[in-house]
Parts: sequence; C-alpha cells; structure tokens
Amino acid sequence: MISRTTKILGFVFCCLSISMSVSAQDRLEASKSVEQFRPPGEIRYWSIEIKGSVVGGLRSEAKESGNVDGQEAAVFGQILDLNFSKVGQSRRQRVEGDFFVDVRGGYLGDSKTIEIDSVSERLELRRRGDSLTGFFTRGGNKIEQSASLSAESFAFDLNFYDELELILAMTDLMVGQPLEARLIEPQSLLKSQLTGFVEDFVYINIYGQQYDSVFLINIFTPQNMFALFTRDKRLVKVDIPDQKTKVYQDLVKPPQQTFKRPSFGILNFIRLIPNYSIFIVASILSCLIFIGRGYRWKISYLSYLSGIALFWVAVVTQFPLQEWIFREMFMPSVRSGGSIFAAGLLPALPVGLIQTGLVVGFLLLINKSGHVKAYQLPVLGAVFGAGFALMEASYLDSLVFRTGFDFGLLERFSIILFHAAMGSLIGYFLAFNRRQLWIMLLVAVLVNSFFRYLPMFVQNQSMSIGASAILMFCIGFGGQVAGTVIQKQRLFRGTSEPE
Repeated sequence: MISRTTKILGFVFCCLSISMSVSAQDRLEASKSVEQFRPPGEIRYWSIEIKGSVVGGLRSEAKESGNVDGQEAAVFGQILDLNFSKVGQSRRQRVEGDFFVDVRGGYLGDSKTIEIDSVSERLELRRRGDSLTGFFTRGGNKIEQSASLSAESFAFDLNFYDELELILAMTDLMVGQPLEARLIEPQSLLKSQLTGFVEDFVYINIYGQQYDSVFLINIFTPQNMFALFTRDKRLVKVDIPDQKTKVYQDLVKPPQQTFKRPSFGILNFIRLIPNYSIFIVASILSCLIFIGRGYRWKISYLSYLSGIALFWVAVVTQFPLQEWIFREMFMPSVRSGGSIFAAGLLPALPVGLIQTGLVVGFLLLINKSGHVKAYQLPVLGAVFGAGFALMEASYLDSLVFRTGFDFGLLERFSIILFHAAMGSLIGYFLAFNRRQLWIMLLVAVLVNSFFRYLPMFVQNQSMSIGASAILMFCIGFGGQVAGTVIQKQRLFRGTSEPE
C-alpha cells in the first residue's frame, strides 16, 4: 500500500506542477530578434475606428534587412492612410515610407513622406552612434534635426501600432508586473516613457464572433490605452477610450504566401463523395421540371457535359479576377474608410457577368449551328446550367474540403437550383422573346452577383450564416417556380414542337 507520506508528497508535487503550468501561461518571454517576431515578407494590417466609424488603417510589411550606421537594420514598410471626414473633420492624412530598427527593436531611423490634405512633407532620420540626426520639411523648407538617443530606446508615433506591437514583442511580459520602456516619437523627437501594467491573461471577445487568449495590458503613458496582445505576439486590439478610438488587427499575411490548389488525393475524394452525390442528385432534380421529353435528345447530354467543361473557363477567368479585385480594390477601399457594402460590389459583379456570358454564349453557339430547334433552347439552357452548377458546387467544396451537412451545403444546393432555372429562362427568351432578352440577362447577372454579395452582410454581422443560406434557397427555388410559370405553354412535352 502507498504510505501516507508518499500520498502527501504526490499531492504537493501535483500542486507545484499545476502552479508552474499556470505561471507559464502568465509569462511571455521577449523575442530574441525582430526577424524572429516579424520574418521578411510578412504583412500585417490594422483598421482604425473612431467614434464607431472606420477612418482608415495601417499596413506594415517586414522587408529585407538594411544597414544603418554600420549595423544590420530590420526594415518595416509602413502605409498609414486616414480619412477623418466620417467623424466630422475635413482632413486626410497619409504617411508612407520605411521604419528602421536594430535586431533588438531599438530605433534606428525613418524615411517617410507625410501628406496632410494637399501638403506633402519629408521626414529623414538616421541613428549615428548615440545621436539621431536628419531633417524634416515644413512648407518646402528643410529643417535639420539632431537629438541624443539612449541605446535601448524604442520608437512609437501615434497610430503606428506595428511599432507598439514591436515594443511588446521585444519585452518580457508577466501578469501582475509593470511594463516600462524608453521611447522617442520620431515625428516630434519628443522623448517619453512607455509605462503600463500587465493586468491579466484571459480568453476574451476581440470583436464580433472573434475570441482569443490575450494578455490584457493597461498602458498609462505616452497615452492611456488598453492593449490585447496574444501569445504568438499579435497586437489584436487597442482601445483608447479618451479618444473614442479602437484599433483592430485584421490580417497577418505570412511571407511568400501563395495560393496552392488542393491536392485531390483519393482520401479527400472519398471524404467528399457524399457531397458530390448530393450535388449530382440536385443537378438532375433542378432541370427535371424543365426537360420534359428532352431526356431523349443526345444534344441534352452534350449540353450537360458542356456545362461541366465550360465551368473551367470560369476557373481561369472569374476566380483570378475576383482575387485581384479583392486585393487591389476591395481591401484598400475598406481600409481607407469606405463602406464594406459599396466595396463588396466590386468582386461580386464579375461573377454574374462571366457566368451569364458563358450561358448565353453556349446557347447562341448551338442555336447558330442549325442542329437544334427554338423550342429546345429552354431545355438545353436548363441542363447546361445544371451541369455548370454541379461543377461549381463540387469545386468550391473541394477547395476547402468542406464535408458534412451544414448551411454551406444548402448554399451550394441553392446555386444549382438557380443556375438551372436561369439557364432555362435565358433559353426561353432567346427562343421566343428576344426583345426582352436583355431584361432576363440583367436579372440573371444581378441575382447571380447578389449570391456572392450576401457574405458582406454576414461579415458585417447584419445577417447570420443560416439566414443567408435560407435566403439563397428561397431565391433559387423561386427561380424554379418562375421558370415553370413563364414556360408553361412553351415547354416541350411531346415529340413535336409546341404551337
């Protein structure tokens, strides 16, 4: 039997182990080098919100190392773009350039262009030994600057939250302990102290449905702020109550991040067989009410296969175009204070245009071939759309290996219903009512684009994922009903052309 002494020692050991584990969670050691914390090529974004309105943001890119005063320097490319019109101020500020620090995060200099409204100025500072020398311009006049600088000085200018994140990353943090660092504000050359207190390490709501485990840091100077800092050294949120300002880190893009197509291995294929099966059944059902006796035509099967094949045209046109628009137009617009709903139209519209164009192009091509009758076009449009949508649903699930029965599956099902209905309606107007064909094409483009626009409401928390999926299903099913009603007198139900 285990002796009483052994039990007591075991209990004490367990308590010590738990205590050590908890203590480890409350402590975060400083990074040994800046590159360890921010590898070259990494990009980070922060959105800045004042009085409930996003006025812009900060983009920070870790560049290849440089050289300042004979020592290796980490270089951060910074773009701060703020538009204060949403908070009642007719002022625009843009700061762009490079920020230099040594391997331990000590300040080495700046090279920046500062634009306030229509006025543009330059800031050039470099560390030389224990001195900081350089110049800034005012009204085009060059003003020389010089200041002494201690060896362990960090830099932090207002709104440059990558600099605050750097300070926290290069400093030991421990719950219940004060935080101190020497600072210089480059744009004013004022020296100050960063002082604060690490209040706690907690699991907390960052924003929306985003939760994370963070160090809660109360910063007293140079201004009163509450910072949320993660164990992987991300400054995910800053709250400045005196200025009614909140700052959120939106994205950390790893260095050399490239899009990699999924590996469609046999195991992943097997996992997705239930999804593929549902999509095949849905594509057949979606065109069943339109096809009549069209299942006897060889051209129907050719049209279905053509929809499957022509989907790959969308893969090499639509998807790269959307990605480019999102990166070059959507994100800059939102970060400069633009509406997410206005910017969301940019990547959504090309989907409707390209996919509707493929349907119309196919129907015009087979109509001109002389091998089909006018009454066949609605049927061929439906089976083409069903084949196209089958591939789209399968492709999108394969990209993320989405498995299981959830609202995402309902969204894919709804897209299949919609494509079959729109294909049939476009075929009907092309065959029997060309004067109003443009109206049908406009509806197809707008509704298809609206499907891709709905995530903007989900992102803005104006709509839940479930509500979005149900709305898509209602639209897709409504398209089926509309197609049936419109074509009731024209659908091919026999072996000859209807009257």
